[in-house]
Amino acid sequence: MILFPWDPAPMAFFELYRLAVPLFLPSIEWIIRVHRATGWIYTEKNNDIVLAGQHNNSHWPSQPFWDHDHGVNVNQVEYWYRWSDIANFPHVLYFDSAIQLFENLVQIYNTNHGEQLEDVRNGMVQINRLQLAETLLWYRRQLTTFDLVY
Repeated sequence: MILFPWDPAPMAFFELYRLAVPLFLPSIEWIIRVHRATGWIYTEKNNDIVLAGQHNNSHWPSQPFWDHDHGVNVNQVEYWYRWSDIANFPHVLYFDSAIQLFENLVQIYNTNHGEQLEDVRNGMVQINRLQLAETLLWYRRQLTTFDLVY
């Protein structure tokens, strides 16, 4: 599946990753170049939401939201894209141009008829299982802290 993220955390990325669909995404550099040429998009406008406890005393260099109606700081956008899951989840296939994407797809088909994609999918399944186990463990620990009274 080829996905061009419109912001640093599109829900479609998480849904497709959990389904273990091999994902082709543009590199952060290419995302920035395309957004510069076509305009900036972000799901949340600046100050529409604030991270709990991260008001003005944040140790981050900037808020993770930008207001595309009033100009965009490219360094801010690039910084937060680099911290995003789309840039940090393993087993994602990246490309730097449409030509490179096409070349990668042809190479995958011609070299091993999709075996590489099966390896990617299997890696995603392993990560999904690990994250599920970690999440369940966290919830179990949280539940043990409650004093349940019947």
